[in-house]
Amino acid sequence: MSRISLIAVVTSLLLFMIDISNAQTGATLTFIGQVRFATDTIFEDTQVGGLSGLEYIPLLDRYIALSDDHGSNANVRMYELGIDLSDGTLDDGDVVFTNVTTLLNPDGLPVDGERVDPEAIRFDPTSLTLYWASEGNANDLVAPSIREMTINGRFVRELSTPQLFWPTADHTSGVRHNLAFESLSLSHDGNKLFTATENALNQDGPSASVDDRSPSRMLEFDLATGVAQRQFIYVTDPVTPPTVPVDRFNTNGLVAILAVSDTRFIMVERSLSLGPGFVIKLYLGDIANATDVSGLDSIEGEDIQVVEKQLLLDLTALDITLDNIEGITFGPELPNGERSLILVSDNNFQDIQLTQFLAFSVAGEL
Repeated sequence: MSRISLIAVVTSLLLFMIDISNAQTGATLTFIGQVRFATDTIFEDTQVGGLSGLEYIPLLDRYIALSDDHGSNANVRMYELGIDLSDGTLDDGDVVFTNVTTLLNPDGLPVDGERVDPEAIRFDPTSLTLYWASEGNANDLVAPSIREMTINGRFVRELSTPQLFWPTADHTSGVRHNLAFESLSLSHDGNKLFTATENALNQDGPSASVDDRSPSRMLEFDLATGVAQRQFIYVTDPVTPPTVPVDRFNTNGLVAILAVSDTRFIMVERSLSLGPGFVIKLYLGDIANATDVSGLDSIEGEDIQVVEKQLLLDLTALDITLDNIEGITFGPELPNGERSLILVSDNNFQDIQLTQFLAFSVAGEL
């Protein structure tokens, strides 16, 4: 693949610097800018879009963005890009795509886009490989999955998804369509890999609505064996605000997770109500006291402790138009010594949406 940099035509809107302090966590997130790409952006004969996962690789000082394109616009793929935060802000021209790589099956052929829905990606600094999560295709009874691959997209292995997550024809158990594995995070010590369903398994409870929260399942894998271990319940918020009119499409779900300690994670909830638009909230979730529900096929009627959550940031406070944020990663240290945090949106390849990168400076203890 060519590594010629694309100096993209982007729109950067840095209205002001905003400090958002959180008394519960002691952390302060300072918004340091955004960059937006139109849906018609082309790089190396591919349409840039569907960026559902984002990962920073310190070893390369580069980022990997996973596209959830099912093969409609090009092969299932990931992008390599650079994000320049050297001046402490994210501005026009700071995001540059440098490479695109096709994801491959065990036979060396491109992944079948009809059987996968790529949603999240993480780099393992020990094995120097990447893990990526697919929601599968519940309508066609294709289970969600997590695969390991090389940095060049070559298949290494697939982790073992427990059967209770497999979709069923009668919709009585397993994941719901398009509400499956949406997130990934390596544990703080690098020995485990976590994922979570966007909403509840059919047997666990309802999907999120204006009236209902949804009990998503977090799932822990042992990376040495590839075998699933503990499971926890994270309860999403209801959809907010209601759609206008009320019968239009709406959803809320857990779309990304990012470990900050052995037990704590940044949890990204993304709510969409057609009419009002997107509401994005960052929570700090803690599994320390949560019940391991791996032995329960269903949690209905069970007395369990769910993942504790504290609001870290409601992005509505930024007073900017938000798109469909789905990816999150820590970036490099900023000039002020604080850590950077970057989010990216999935534009769904819709002309009315954008690929949006948001950057923050993180001070204090998460």
